[in-house]
Amino acid sequence: MLAAALRSLPENQVRALVLHDGAGHSISEVATEMKVPEGTVKSWLSRGRAAAAKAMNSSESTAKEGHASY
Repeated sequence: MLAAALRSLPENQVRALVLHDGAGHSISEVATEMKVPEGTVKSWLSRGRAAAAKAMNSSESTAKEGHASY
């Protein structure tokens, strides 16, 4: 589910999330690596997390609707 959610995001958001949340780099380190201001990284992280959560919630709801109740 997470992989599918990440595939739906823009590349810059995915890379920021992987570097920061996945690899544990600081915002400053991510900004340096990606050659963008720290504020841009913070924005990408916020938007990426929100979009990934929405995509995961959406796919979870869709999956639940597809299963029959017993």
